[in-house]
Amino acid sequence: MTSALSHEELHDFTRAQVTWVESCLADGTHDGWVPHLSVLAMNMKGELSTTLMSLAVPFGSADEKQAALRRCGAQVFSDMKAPVCPVLSVEAWMAPDGGCEPKDHPDRQECVLVCGLSIIDQKAAYCFYRSSVTRDSQNHIIAGPFEHWEGAQFPLLRHVYQGWATAALKSGAYFASAGLPGQFVKPLASGAEVRV
Repeated sequence: MTSALSHEELHDFTRAQVTWVESCLADGTHDGWVPHLSVLAMNMKGELSTTLMSLAVPFGSADEKQAALRRCGAQVFSDMKAPVCPVLSVEAWMAPDGGCEPKDHPDRQECVLVCGLSIIDQKAAYCFYRSSVTRDSQNHIIAGPFEHWEGAQFPLLRHVYQGWATAALKSGAYFASAGLPGQFVKPLASGAEVRV
């Protein structure tokens, strides 16, 4: 694997995180899902490793979500690594467009989302899975099968890269740009954007 992922590698890494989430939820004891960020990152020697972060922080408003993911990106930098592929798993509400937030929509559906982002050919590439959630009599999550959602975008993940880039710029450190994310200067992708 080089510093930039292929679409297949993005899919494989994201799917591995889906498998982990499925195994966690399979025990039937979760009444919620704490957001988790799994970051495939590269160190200065070009070696890849994965860091899993449990986001046990306020994660309700857009500002809280963005700040939490920027802090994660800054943490990746402080570990002297560059993010290659962050994958976020999060419990969310999804709803048809209706002029309001999904959590406020009368036709909302509870779900668990798993989305990966990588920069491929200097463009953002997403890999997105969703699982509809029902609840048992004790209010525990019963996750349905995870379905691949082609063409969906998850702009929230950009904040991991922004947190990393901000920390890198403040430090004055130099990271080679070949395949590694930096400032986004082009439209990132086309497709349906997903808000949580």
